[in-house]
Amino acid sequence: ELNGDETRLMLMARDQFQRGFFTIPDPKNPDLIVPLDVRAARKRKVMIKLEGDKPVIDLKIQLEGDLLAVQSGINYESKELKPVLEKAFEQYIKNGLDNLVEKCQQLNADVFRFGGIAARQFSTIEKWEQYNWISEFEKAEVNTEVDFTIRRTGAILKSSPVIKTKGKE
Repeated sequence: ELNGDETRLMLMARDQFQRGFFTIPDPKNPDLIVPLDVRAARKRKVMIKLEGDKPVIDLKIQLEGDLLAVQSGINYESKELKPVLEKAFEQYIKNGLDNLVEKCQQLNADVFRFGGIAARQFSTIEKWEQYNWISEFEKAEVNTEVDFTIRRTGAILKSSPVIKTKGKE
């Protein structure tokens, strides 16, 4: 069984993800979170090479999203810090995908439907069946790449630090 987060990652890899809300740890202040509204930017790209002793699968997912809030008050809307947040989210999704692929390989389950793409490389159904995709998928090398771009900062114009008045007159 897949949990909710794993299901969303599976949908991204299957090109069925439309939109979702994610919260990631703030890259500069990990005790706080940054919520993002994320959607697919383009269709996934999958390249499968069947040469050698194991299949090599290259998966590229392109996402875009909106910054909803910043608890820490750090100005992630700036040109200098926006890439920091984008890279943090890319790494968050890539780590999740890598863990999910490993889990599915251990369970001998191609939930990503890579087999449908691999089957196109065989001239007959008999050759495809002889290849035994599920046993080959178990030992496949899966390379994931995630590209994420923040398009809008929502209602945030500029983050401001929180001013504490406690102890002041």
